[in-house]
Amino acid sequence: MRLFGTRPNAAFSKHPRSSRARLARCILPALALSAVFSVGTLAVRRQAPCTGRAPSDACPPQTAAAPRAQPAGTKRPAAYDILLCGTDADGVRTDTIILAHLDCARHRAALLSLPRDTPIRAEGGGLQKLNAVYAGGGAEGMQALCRAVRRLVGIRPDGYVLIDLTAFCRAVDALGGVEFDVPMDMDYDDPAQDLSIHLKKGRARLTGSEAMGLVRFRSGYATQDIRRTQVQQAFLKEAAKQCLSASTLPRLGELMRLLSGHVTTDLRVGTVLACGAELLRCDLDAVQTATVQGEGVTVNGVSYYALYDWSVIDIVNDSFLPAGQRLTQEDLDVLTPAMVRRMDG
Repeated sequence: MRLFGTRPNAAFSKHPRSSRARLARCILPALALSAVFSVGTLAVRRQAPCTGRAPSDACPPQTAAAPRAQPAGTKRPAAYDILLCGTDADGVRTDTIILAHLDCARHRAALLSLPRDTPIRAEGGGLQKLNAVYAGGGAEGMQALCRAVRRLVGIRPDGYVLIDLTAFCRAVDALGGVEFDVPMDMDYDDPAQDLSIHLKKGRARLTGSEAMGLVRFRSGYATQDIRRTQVQQAFLKEAAKQCLSASTLPRLGELMRLLSGHVTTDLRVGTVLACGAELLRCDLDAVQTATVQGEGVTVNGVSYYALYDWSVIDIVNDSFLPAGQRLTQEDLDVLTPAMVRRMDG
């Protein structure tokens, strides 16, 4: 299996002296966006897998867009691919798994959400859900998850960021709330989860607890997890824009202190600075967001969300790979719905 994403990493152990404001505007976008994108996308404990269905996995892949050119004459990599993860309430599973891509040539960003119930081949043999790979294992667990993502999508992450669930509400509150257009009236109570969601349809500035309810809500949607993912992605883009706005600058110091105790990463300072600077150049309204298509499959009484390999190929070729590199089925280790069904019994 060929692996993409093995370009040199331009991470520096030292960086030039800068003013506090410049450091904040470079470091905070990387850390804060990692936090918001990771935790907010799927701040859910343990809920059922996505029930939406896409065409049969025999469906041929769509035509991918033309490959993107790499920047010439630069010491920086053509792009950064960072694995962003958020843990569940007990800190054992990574119920948020996103591969974030920064294109330094065209100043574009893309987010690929990987469903938590994706079945993969466990390193020790057998079948395993993607969100169980980390298993509360700290750096070692994240390295194992990076290997699993590499096998699944054919891209080797340049690094990872892991954030715990408790930071989400505080981060939103530190930003002064986030303005968002709530798509429908949301009313849901679950005493077992200490969860109470009551939001009205329309534009509103959401507090941290209200934002948590927004990104966890799914019971009122016809397509449940699919629609919830779309709402989450829309909220994250709004939060990212606010984080990078001039009006938020006075709060960046507070946000940095808040996130410092909740973020685990193997990224060097130079990489964080470079990613932060690149985010400042990106049009966040144009951030590409995608979730791999698949369908629910039950094996030996366990529910999985098996992916279509052609969906992975379409997304990665369109939004992640540089010029001259194209992903094919031989580059992946995707357990498609048909393959997983054959494992039942």
